[in-house]
Amino acid sequence: MDAKNEKAKLRAAIVERLSAMQDDDRRSESRSICRRILQELPESPGLLFAYSPLKSEPDIRPALNELLKKGWRIALPALEDGNIVFRGVENLDDLVPGPSGALEPSSFAPVHPSTGSGQASTPVASRESPVVALIPGRAFDRKLHRLGRGNGGFDRWISQHRTVSPETKYWAVAFECQLVNEVPTESHDEKMDVVITARGIATGD
Repeated sequence: MDAKNEKAKLRAAIVERLSAMQDDDRRSESRSICRRILQELPESPGLLFAYSPLKSEPDIRPALNELLKKGWRIALPALEDGNIVFRGVENLDDLVPGPSGALEPSSFAPVHPSTGSGQASTPVASRESPVVALIPGRAFDRKLHRLGRGNGGFDRWISQHRTVSPETKYWAVAFECQLVNEVPTESHDEKMDVVITARGIATGD
């Protein structure tokens, strides 16, 4: 079986696992994941790329709200011409439904990785403001491979962003049932730096 077929088979299996999760388990694992995110991030506020969760993804909104209170700059994905761009957000209540069904910012300029604003034209990472990106997905393994939903949006964004911001760290966020022994991969697939679940953090070591 080739990688594309293996990926489709694994996606279907993960959808079944996620559908079988009880709401209490989703909430419990999401709370634990939020605690881990807050513990692992630097003390001083910086720029965080994150995501607005679908029901099938860990709910990281409590962590994002806490970080906004602490002065962090938060950017969330939006779809533009089929591609992912990240826009700054100051209040999660301001999000609107996007084409994918996820809530997304509607009126902020794309965020520059060094300043957290949409005004700068040259995307260069800032050493004074470390950047972390929280990345959802369908499945992950302990070697830090990621399986997305199949449209390649996050892989394209990560590949481009690694070029302009090589210091950015990519933290996968997942429910326990999304961890598998091996994720089938292709040449365009981007690896994570860590995988965060309710039970721990995989670093690929």
